[in-house]
Amino acid sequence: MHDQRLGLRRGPYGGGRRTPHHADRHEVLRELGVPEEHIVFVNFITVAEGITAVCERYPGVRIVTSAIDEGLSEDAYMLPGIGDFGDRYFGTNR
Repeated sequence: MHDQRLGLRRGPYGGGRRTPHHADRHEVLRELGVPEEHIVFVNFITVAEGITAVCERYPGVRIVTSAIDEGLSEDAYMLPGIGDFGDRYFGTNR
Protein backbone atom coordinates (compact mmCIF):
# COMPACT_ATOMS: atom_id res chain seq x y z
CA MET A 1 0.00 0.00 0.00
CA HIS A 2 2.88 2.37 0.78
CA ASP A 3 4.08 2.43 -2.82
CA GLN A 4 0.59 3.53 -4.00
CA ARG A 5 0.81 6.97 -2.35
CA LEU A 6 0.66 10.06 -4.52
CA GLY A 7 2.49 13.21 -3.45
CA LEU A 8 1.00 16.45 -4.73
CA ARG A 9 3.33 19.46 -4.63
CA ARG A 10 1.53 22.67 -5.36
CA GLY A 11 2.82 26.14 -5.91
CA PRO A 12 1.72 29.31 -7.68
CA TYR A 13 4.51 29.12 -10.22
CA GLY A 14 7.26 26.85 -11.45
CA GLY A 15 10.19 28.71 -12.87
CA GLY A 16 11.64 32.05 -12.06
CA ARG A 17 14.29 32.84 -9.53
CA ARG A 18 13.19 30.38 -6.82
CA THR A 19 12.96 27.18 -8.89
CA PRO A 20 15.85 25.43 -7.06
CA HIS A 21 14.20 26.24 -3.70
CA HIS A 22 10.88 24.81 -4.86
CA ALA A 23 12.53 21.74 -6.36
CA ASP A 24 14.01 20.92 -2.95
CA ARG A 25 10.48 20.41 -1.67
CA HIS A 26 10.21 17.35 -3.92
CA GLU A 27 13.02 15.89 -1.82
CA VAL A 28 10.85 16.15 1.31
CA LEU A 29 8.22 13.96 -0.31
CA ARG A 30 10.87 11.45 -1.34
CA GLU A 31 12.22 11.38 2.23
CA LEU A 32 8.67 10.56 3.39
CA GLY A 33 8.76 7.51 1.15
CA VAL A 34 6.85 8.83 -1.86
CA PRO A 35 8.44 7.41 -5.03
CA GLU A 36 9.52 10.12 -7.46
CA GLU A 37 7.15 8.68 -10.09
CA HIS A 38 4.24 9.39 -7.72
CA ILE A 39 5.05 13.08 -7.22
CA VAL A 40 2.96 15.58 -9.18
CA PHE A 41 3.98 19.26 -9.14
CA VAL A 42 0.84 21.34 -9.75
CA ASN A 43 1.28 25.04 -10.47
CA PHE A 44 -0.54 27.97 -12.01
CA ILE A 45 2.12 29.23 -14.39
CA THR A 46 5.65 28.23 -15.38
CA VAL A 47 8.40 28.77 -17.96
CA ALA A 48 10.32 26.22 -20.01
CA GLU A 49 13.45 26.86 -17.91
CA GLY A 50 11.53 25.89 -14.76
CA ILE A 51 10.23 22.69 -16.32
CA THR A 52 13.75 21.81 -17.46
CA ALA A 53 15.25 22.51 -14.01
CA VAL A 54 12.75 20.23 -12.25
CA CYS A 55 12.93 17.48 -14.90
CA GLU A 56 16.74 17.40 -14.89
CA ARG A 57 16.87 17.02 -11.11
CA TYR A 58 13.75 14.84 -10.72
CA PRO A 59 13.06 13.09 -14.05
CA GLY A 60 10.18 11.03 -12.63
CA VAL A 61 8.16 14.00 -11.31
CA ARG A 62 5.11 14.96 -13.36
CA ILE A 63 4.25 18.64 -13.83
CA VAL A 64 0.73 20.01 -14.32
CA THR A 65 0.40 23.70 -15.21
CA SER A 66 -2.22 25.98 -16.73
CA ALA A 67 0.22 28.14 -18.73
CA ILE A 68 3.82 28.32 -19.90
CA ASP A 69 5.19 31.87 -20.04
CA GLU A 70 7.62 33.13 -22.68
CA GLY A 71 10.82 33.06 -20.63
CA LEU A 72 12.85 34.73 -17.90
CA SER A 73 14.07 38.30 -17.47
CA GLU A 74 17.68 39.13 -16.60
CA ASP A 75 16.61 39.00 -12.93
CA ALA A 76 15.05 35.53 -13.44
CA TYR A 77 11.44 36.71 -13.25
CA MET A 78 8.92 35.11 -15.60
CA LEU A 79 7.94 37.16 -18.66
CA PRO A 80 5.40 38.53 -19.18
CA GLY A 81 4.61 37.04 -15.78
CA ILE A 82 2.16 38.06 -13.09
CA GLY A 83 4.53 40.04 -10.89
CA ASP A 84 5.94 38.59 -7.71
CA PHE A 85 3.07 36.28 -6.78
CA GLY A 86 4.10 35.88 -3.14
CA ASP A 87 4.40 39.62 -2.60
CA ARG A 88 1.09 40.28 -4.31
CA TYR A 89 -0.72 37.48 -2.46
CA PHE A 90 0.57 38.43 0.98
CA GLY A 91 0.56 42.19 0.34
CA THR A 92 4.26 42.56 1.07
CA ASN A 93 5.26 44.40 -2.12
CA ARG A 94 6.31 47.94 -1.38
